[in-house]
Amino acid sequence: MATHSVPGLSSTKAANVKAALPRDHVMEIIAEARKVFPEAAEADIRRFMREKLSNAAKVLRRKEKSDRT
Repeated sequence: MATHSVPGLSSTKAANVKAALPRDHVMEIIAEARKVFPEAAEADIRRFMREKLSNAAKVLRRKEKSDRT
């Protein structure tokens, strides 16, 4: 998860672009999330996915940094 993003686009601050999650996988995740949270908008689910991917990337970077020291 830490190596992908939801849309596959880079921000202006990003040095490298993460690969996009496959669209069919994103849609499957959204469908499953809607079963549990039927009132959630697709945009909110995508935002939560983006936050989760970002947090996973941060954990990975911290682990790699601590392994180098």
